[in-house]
Amino acid sequence: MVTRTRIVLSAVLVAVASQQGCTGRVDRFSAGSEPVGVAEPSPDEVAAVLFLVGDAGMAEEGRSPTIRQLGRDVEAWAGALPDSAVMAVFLGDNVYEVGIRDPDDPGYPQDTLRLNTQVRAVAGPMARERAARGVFIPGNHDWGNLRGEAGLARARNMAEHLAGWAASGTAAVAFLPQAGDPGPANLDLGRHARILALDGHWWLQGEEPEARAAVMSRIADAMDGAGDRHVVIASHLPLLTGGPHGGTIPFFPTFGLRFLAHKSGMLIQDVTAKPYKELIAAFHDVFDRVGPPLAMAGGHDHSLQVLEGTLPDGRTYTQLLSGAGSKLTDMRPVPGMAWGRRAPGYMRITFLEDGGALLHVTAGAAAYKQCDGDGDVRLQCMAAAADSMHVAYSARLR
Repeated sequence: MVTRTRIVLSAVLVAVASQQGCTGRVDRFSAGSEPVGVAEPSPDEVAAVLFLVGDAGMAEEGRSPTIRQLGRDVEAWAGALPDSAVMAVFLGDNVYEVGIRDPDDPGYPQDTLRLNTQVRAVAGPMARERAARGVFIPGNHDWGNLRGEAGLARARNMAEHLAGWAASGTAAVAFLPQAGDPGPANLDLGRHARILALDGHWWLQGEEPEARAAVMSRIADAMDGAGDRHVVIASHLPLLTGGPHGGTIPFFPTFGLRFLAHKSGMLIQDVTAKPYKELIAAFHDVFDRVGPPLAMAGGHDHSLQVLEGTLPDGRTYTQLLSGAGSKLTDMRPVPGMAWGRRAPGYMRITFLEDGGALLHVTAGAAAYKQCDGDGDVRLQCMAAAADSMHVAYSARLR
C-alpha cells in the first residue's frame, strides 16, 4: 500500500512539475536589449504613419485604455502631417464574439458599440480635418466563426455599419476587402507605402485551388507594381506566432486534448491546419518570386510579437503580430522571435521621407487591458493605464 501511494504521489509531482514547465506563460521576451533604441523622428522627416491594432473586438468606450491611447496618437500624428498621411488598420476580430448581428437582434447594440469605440479612434477633430483613414479587415470572429452565406451576412453587417460612418462624414473608415472578396485591396499611403488588405478567413473555408491561385497572383502583381513603395501585407492570420495558434499550448490544463488537436491539424484556426499551412506556403512562394514585403501584419493571437521568417533561399521577412487590442493570451519564444510581450497595445510603422521605415510598439501594463467598474474606480483605472502606456520596443525595418 505504501509503495502504491508513493507511485501515485510521484506521478502527481511529475505532472505538476511538467505543468509548471509548460504553462506557456512568458510575459515578455527579447532576443537582445529591450527596448531596441530607435529615436522618434521629427515630423518633418516623416512621410506617413501606419498604425496596426488587432483583436480589439471587446473594447468599449471609456473602458479601453489601448484604444483611447491609439486615438490620441492618431490625433497627434494627423496634426503633424499633411492630409491622408495617417492610416490605422484594424487587423480583424473587430467585434467579439460573433461579429455584427442583424439590426433586429438583441445583441446588435453591444456589437455596434464595440465597433464604434474603434471607429472613434480615427474620428477626432484633427483626424477628420486631415483625412486620417481607418481600415477594418475581417477576422474569423467578424464572420461569426461561420462559413458561407451565414458568415458573409455578418461581414456585410460590419461593412454596412462602417459605410454609415463614412457617409456621414464623421470618419473615413471602410471594411476592406469587401465582404466575400478575399482581396487584396490595394491602399497607397503617400509616396512610400502600399498596404495590401486581405481576408484570411475566406482562405480557410476550403476555397477552390483556382480561386486561391488567383488571389496569390493578384498579391504578386500588387507587390511587383508597388515600385519604390514599401509593401505591408495586412491579414488577420499571421504566418508566424509564438501564441496558442502557433502551438505554444500547455499540455496539462486540457489533459492534452488542445495540444493533440493542434498537433494533428484538427483546429482550422491554427497554423498546423492543412488550409493554414497551404496559405503560408502560398505566401512564401510569392515572396520567393517577387521578393518579401517590408512586413506581414496580423493579429489572431492576443499579444505583441516581432518575428523574422526565413524563405528557402535565406531571405527574410518581418512578421508583426499586433493582436492585443482588447484581449491577452500567453506567448512563448519561438524561432525567429526578436521581441514579444503579453501586454495590451498596438504598433506603428513610420515611413520616412528618405525612404526608411521605423517600427515603434506601444504597450501598457497587462492589468489594464480593460477598465471595469463604475465611477471613480473606472476613472482611476483609465488614468493608471494611460500612465503605463509607453514605447516598449522600437527598431529600424528599412
